Amino acid sequence: MKKALQRFGIGKWKKIIESRCLPGKSIGQIYMQTQRLLGQQSLGEFMGLQVDLEKIFQENMKKTGLKRKNNCIINEGDNPTKEERKKKIEENLAKFGLSPEFVKTIKLPRPRNGPFTEIFSLEEIESDKFATLEKIIHLESLKKVIEKRLSTETEVPQDEVVINLQKVNASNFKLVNPKK
Repeated sequence: MKKALQRFGIGKWKKIIESRCLPGKSIGQIYMQTQRLLGQQSLGEFMGLQVDLEKIFQENMKKTGLKRKNNCIINEGDNPTKEERKKKIEENLAKFGLSPEFVKTIKLPRPRNGPFTEIFSLEEIESDKFATLEKIIHLESLKKVIEKRLSTETEVPQDEVVINLQKVNASNFKLVNPKK
């Protein structure tokens, strides 16, 4: 988890999921674990940054007089403006940022190989167990498997159904037959 956040950056959830270095983890799980790793609820001031997670956690643990829940600093007061957030991101980059050279050395665990690694059925993808972004990623994976299988067949039956992602409605996934 730490290596993935340092390699891709905080908030780069899609890249982390696509790397398949954390199989079975949802974006929500990664987000909550990131909050615990940093020791604070709000991640906005670190979005997109590749940072030293332990250094941030240690600094947050030294802070006193703040409201905490499960050892994480809880937001109180108004949300920061865009300018305030941008300034804080710049400060955090200077204070906690990792060098590009170090980031290049980070090795992530290899994804498991196999024809059905993280491939779910359409019914599973449509269920409430995935966020919308995860559904789209799983649909794309399923589409690749179907296309690969269809390309290995000598003749595609007329009633063969393929997923056309351009016609997918995020709230109501449908299969379409492009031959009709």
